[in-house]
Amino acid sequence: MMRQHPAVRGRIRVLEKTVMPEEILMSGGHQMKSAAQKRKERREVQEKMRRSGADATPETRAAFVERLRAKKELKQYQFTDLLEEVKRENEATASSSKGTPGDDDEHEEAAAQDEVTRLLEWRREQERQAAIATARHVREVGQRIQRSKSLSALAKRIRKQSQGIKRQMEQRRESRFKPGTTRRAR
Repeated sequence: MMRQHPAVRGRIRVLEKTVMPEEILMSGGHQMKSAAQKRKERREVQEKMRRSGADATPETRAAFVERLRAKKELKQYQFTDLLEEVKRENEATASSSKGTPGDDDEHEEAAAQDEVTRLLEWRREQERQAAIATARHVREVGQRIQRSKSLSALAKRIRKQSQGIKRQMEQRRESRFKPGTTRRAR
């Protein structure tokens, strides 16, 4: 199991603390859910379907689950939406800042206006950089939390399996010397 799971290729502590590159961070990533998490999600869906009064056919259930998933994705902070919004703002400021002064008074006024727009653009750029840094940090923290949850669940499962195997081996070792047991049981 340790070799199959794509997130578990190193030691768990190392994986919990590393920050992935931006391309991987921005893609949804692999998510392992424990049986309890899956059960909880199923119960939530059943409860919401019961409250909505929808019939329990597989088609309606699938549509309902899809709607819930879409709603959950909408609630999450989307980094790409932030980038698109900033790009739109930049295009709007670039198109509005174009102008051709004619006279000297207009030229001075345009220079003052240009200074103001440059200052405003600089402020917007600072805000945009801060927003991007915040979004990246939020995403990294979220990813670390998700990874630590899934990895700790995986580690717990592996620990239980190894304990079970050890117990079996000990029982076999002990039964070797028990009198009265059949040879096949040994």
